[in-house]
Amino acid sequence: MKLLIGIDPGVHTGVAVYNTDSERLIGLITTDFWSASSILRQLKKGYEIKSVIEDPSQNRPVFIRPGATKGEMIKIAQNVGMNKKEGLLWIEFCKRNSIPFLASKPTKNSNTKLDAVMFGKLTGWNKRSSEHSRDAAMLVFGLKWEAVK
Repeated sequence: MKLLIGIDPGVHTGVAVYNTDSERLIGLITTDFWSASSILRQLKKGYEIKSVIEDPSQNRPVFIRPGATKGEMIKIAQNVGMNKKEGLLWIEFCKRNSIPFLASKPTKNSNTKLDAVMFGKLTGWNKRSSEHSRDAAMLVFGLKWEAVK
């Protein structure tokens, strides 16, 4: 079985497992880096896996929020910096563990940030999910195995 693993890095890491043979999601979870990396190591033992990682380091350093106070902008910058570092950790993890991966640039036009109802209609997933696991799923849902080198 060939599995694509979507990773939405952050304090709350979203992980999605997509079976490319059956073209369906088979697992969604939100956890921390260490637990998620353990899951990938376990999956690698029994399956052929590739990963798609949302890579916020490909975006500009700070997102301007009109009307935000200086303190709010500093907090946003800190959060973005932490997510960028987390994304780079995932890239390094995949390299060290010989897991082929694709670093995906977050864009406004990507199909992330779906609510649970819209996500269910699009993917057929009717179990619990979080914003983070849905974002991870949309990185891999419908993607062909060959798309990740």
